[in-house]
Amino acid sequence: MIYGDELEMVSISTSSPLVNLKIKEGERDVFVKIVPCLRCFGLPPGARLPPKWPNHPYAKGKSKTYMKSILAEVSGGASMWVFEGRQYVPPQGGLKPPPAELLPQLWSISMDILEGRLLKGTEPDPTQRTEVPPCRHLIYQLLCAMIEKQDNGLKNLTSRHLRTLLLWECNRHGDWSCDEAGVRFLGILQRLKENLKLNTLQDFFYTDLNTLSDLSVPVRRTLHYRVKEITAYIAREPESMIHFMPY
Repeated sequence: MIYGDELEMVSISTSSPLVNLKIKEGERDVFVKIVPCLRCFGLPPGARLPPKWPNHPYAKGKSKTYMKSILAEVSGGASMWVFEGRQYVPPQGGLKPPPAELLPQLWSISMDILEGRLLKGTEPDPTQRTEVPPCRHLIYQLLCAMIEKQDNGLKNLTSRHLRTLLLWECNRHGDWSCDEAGVRFLGILQRLKENLKLNTLQDFFYTDLNTLSDLSVPVRRTLHYRVKEITAYIAREPESMIHFMPY
């Protein structure tokens, strides 16, 4: 434990909304970044929720009931989103980014809490489990592993892209049993292929936002080619999916 009177020097710099501490302890410098994070109630301004979950013509009545339960939690004061400080990340695949110290610090809205609540889906178990159902969790982990493998050429995709794709697919399909994992996984790849072709992937809660806008046109074209190639290969030979995993 290091106490204040044991520190030789502490320098503070602010780049709103973040606070950076440089602590000199003997011959060693310790850098600490303090990031404000505010848990907020209700929904952030402008955010939308689907009328049903899942939202498709063959959805049963319980899909509306589930969304009513979500809205009841929101109106009842449940904390569903976070207002947090974050460093701006410049578009990928473009010009050389400026030094990190020159990048602006911004406030951003994080919907992770609400996303997790929606991805939980309707559960037949009356104990109301809180974890994401196995099929959705498995597919998300496989997608994350796929973009991590350097040979796949998908490194410019982020977890935000994957979670957005998963939310749209979950809102489209009701059956997320483990027996359907292969079909759902391939469906997400096909959706990603079409989104890259059209150069747009709408944010699930703010549909006016394009989550692909941070990628340059050459990067999106390269990603589209690679996803198209991988999707066709897996659709033709499902067992070949193991070749696109890092392990």
